[in-house]
Amino acid sequence: MMPPGIVQVTVRPIDAVPDVPLPADELGRAARMAHPLVHRDFVAGRRLVRLLLAPVLGCAPDGFAIMLDPLGRPFVTDGPSFSISHCDGWVGVALAATPVGLDLEPGAPPDAEIIAPTVMTDAELSAFLSLPEVERPGAFVRLWVRKEALLKAGGLGFSADPRAVTAGIGKHPVDPAQLPGSDPVWHIADLPGAGQGAPVGAVALHGHRPVIMIAPPF
Repeated sequence: MMPPGIVQVTVRPIDAVPDVPLPADELGRAARMAHPLVHRDFVAGRRLVRLLLAPVLGCAPDGFAIMLDPLGRPFVTDGPSFSISHCDGWVGVALAATPVGLDLEPGAPPDAEIIAPTVMTDAELSAFLSLPEVERPGAFVRLWVRKEALLKAGGLGFSADPRAVTAGIGKHPVDPAQLPGSDPVWHIADLPGAGQGAPVGAVALHGHRPVIMIAPPF
């Protein structure tokens, strides 16, 4: 089992994910996905997480079941917590000993200033609008990945109002962070810049401040 607080993060271009076998139920689920990009992202995410979990669980990549907990988070029996994220041809997986969320985004959307009031607290929106315009896209995407990572870790997704979650819009996330209806022992960390067009990302972890370990290439 992974040490508490350590978050192993693997981010790869989808085309670089090895073609590992998937079990029949996941192949069937993928076959029912009508949109080719949704199909591609799902398959890449499941291949990557199975590749990473197989040596931890001591079995073949298609030799274990991935199930959903009551909050809709995928999990494996007797294995680490994990979270999968995709964006614009990239896929990432975070592994940790406690509930974890990962979000990746390619950058701020062009309508970030229109969206901002729907996802930011009043204090975050005020801080955002006080920034020079050139700094706003970077601040927006930092905030977005932090909030989505936290909501994913808690199993809420955007069924919860993101304005009820404070993640911090500055260079450092709020610590500790709190989810609606949850205890306050959540912590967020930004992924270090990966360069070469890699996405912006953040992880959220329950119970410990994340120590991010970026996995080397395969």
